[in-house]
Amino acid sequence: MSFDTTNLDKEEKKMKKKIAMILAMALSLTTLLSACSGTQAKEGDKSSGEKTTVEKSAEDKQTDSSVGDNKSAAQDGGIVTISWWRKIYNDVQESEIDAVEKAINDYIGPKIGVNVDMKAISGDYESLLTLGLASDEDIDLFWTASWDLAAACKNLIQNNAAMDLSDKIKNYPGLWGAMPESIWDSSKFNGKYYWIPVYKESAEGYSVVVPQSVIDKMGWKDLQEKIKSYKDLEPYLAEAKKKGIGMPFLFHADFGYQNFSMDRFAPLNIGRVCVVDLKGDTKKVINLAETDDFKEYLDTVYKWNKAGYIPEGEATREYQVIGDFANKEDWGFMIQTTTPLMEVTFPKNYNCGPVVAIKMTENWIHSDSAIGSVYGINQKSKKADACLKFLEVLMTDPVVADLACYGLDGVNYNRDKTGKVVRVENDDWNFGTWLSSSIATCSLLASEPDNKVQEYLDFNNSANTYPFAGFRFDQTPVDAVVAAVAAVNDEYWTLLNQGFLDPKKALPEYRERLKEAGIDELIAEVQKQYDEWLATK
Repeated sequence: MSFDTTNLDKEEKKMKKKIAMILAMALSLTTLLSACSGTQAKEGDKSSGEKTTVEKSAEDKQTDSSVGDNKSAAQDGGIVTISWWRKIYNDVQESEIDAVEKAINDYIGPKIGVNVDMKAISGDYESLLTLGLASDEDIDLFWTASWDLAAACKNLIQNNAAMDLSDKIKNYPGLWGAMPESIWDSSKFNGKYYWIPVYKESAEGYSVVVPQSVIDKMGWKDLQEKIKSYKDLEPYLAEAKKKGIGMPFLFHADFGYQNFSMDRFAPLNIGRVCVVDLKGDTKKVINLAETDDFKEYLDTVYKWNKAGYIPEGEATREYQVIGDFANKEDWGFMIQTTTPLMEVTFPKNYNCGPVVAIKMTENWIHSDSAIGSVYGINQKSKKADACLKFLEVLMTDPVVADLACYGLDGVNYNRDKTGKVVRVENDDWNFGTWLSSSIATCSLLASEPDNKVQEYLDFNNSANTYPFAGFRFDQTPVDAVVAAVAAVNDEYWTLLNQGFLDPKKALPEYRERLKEAGIDELIAEVQKQYDEWLATK
């Protein structure tokens, strides 16, 4: 019996690259620590001459250039090369990265005097980035997000890893004008600009999606007019269960009451329960867990769970598994983040039939909504201006944007007769627009409607703004309390919010455990800082 080892060889090469990446950064960190202690690290032997995504260093880089030198180099016809770290959700062949990098550089070098050394990193990008920044790895420009774990925006600022660009950003009018000023302002930390948002949907709201096949089977009519809140779902869930729908209601990851109640209780995203009551005093921080509305929701969703509307094990469901069952269409309602054109994108993303989206909340701009995908510049980089020059063309020039997002025309994608992008089947170059460049600059996919950009603009322009948009909480004074509250939430939050715990018993326990963890102290500190922030407005 013979075996095809092609895939095994490919996986082995990928694993070697990842191991080399980790070793390279570990070596950098060891060298740094050794220098601090007066000892000298001994350089390890290289096991291979093949470049990895971290080892693909720039022999031609001008690593000692200052910002002023960068400008002179560009004017004199020289090229400044910046190291650009990107996140991707699958492995890409090094040869593909090199080819796209070359195409970008051939185009931008003569225009702006800048080249990029591109690292496309899959797997544990967050840890590799934070380690790389801490160990003085060669990183000038990098991608991150508000939600990206250890590499989350606030963490990198607290670790002094991200450069304050306040004195520079407006010197690049093309970049500054690539998105509304409200987006820039909501991305601020402590009144300063650290991040360059990737312009996409920049507000947060929630909808439930329903398969059209289920609507037809049930004979339901006018759902978008009849369903306005979670309470309106119950008769439809009961009917779906009665008529054999296996999963009448599905949550998304750890979603719960906060995703239904954004129009009433605005979440500060601190300790889960720190909110502002939009129908009360919007200058006061309150504890969501102590409200009657939260209790009413928990009673309702527990009843749903007991009736079998929520499938067993839903509380531990991972976001990625949606694609494993969405196309079976044996589900009724699923809560999702509202996006422009979601009735178009959801079936495409999850390979299922048509769906109807029903709004549960309005869309809101808040402190984190504009930084769900951003670029930052390493605090230690001496090439900030070169990075900003590159970002200006990345965000405004369709040639650069399409190369970054889709790869090479004729290799990674083709164009249909209308000029829209048709990806090559099974191609590895899988950077989404949201990871790469502005939705207003990248070409449309063949599956996207002609009005996509206008839909996104309308979505953002019609969003409401929370009264605390731009407020950033510094948890340093209450680090231990934040950790203690997080531990309680890990134990209770998802199970309570998805109906797996009886609120008659579990809610009083949860409230008491939060108090023991110091929730009152946390809310007091949030209130103090919120008051100080409001005083500056």
